[in-house]
Amino acid sequence: DRIKNLDFLVAISKLPGEYDEPTALELSNIGSNEIYYSIDTKDSRLVATNMKYTSPILLDDDGSYILKAYTVDSSGNKH
Repeated sequence: DRIKNLDFLVAISKLPGEYDEPTALELSNIGSNEIYYSIDTKDSRLVATNMKYTSPILLDDDGSYILKAYTVDSSGNKH
């Protein structure tokens, strides 16, 4: 499959890796779509599901995190 439209692509401000200090992640896209994200981790207190992105996401507890993000267009379609 080829990407047909970059308006729905979510950019994440940090590359995957290990960080020794608290890290803030910024999400953006070139379209005017809303961004939603989910975070999965072993610590259930830190799990987030389908959260609307409004400000940088602070990861300040030790651990491994999996971040998934998507956009929603003005018609309510997920991309």
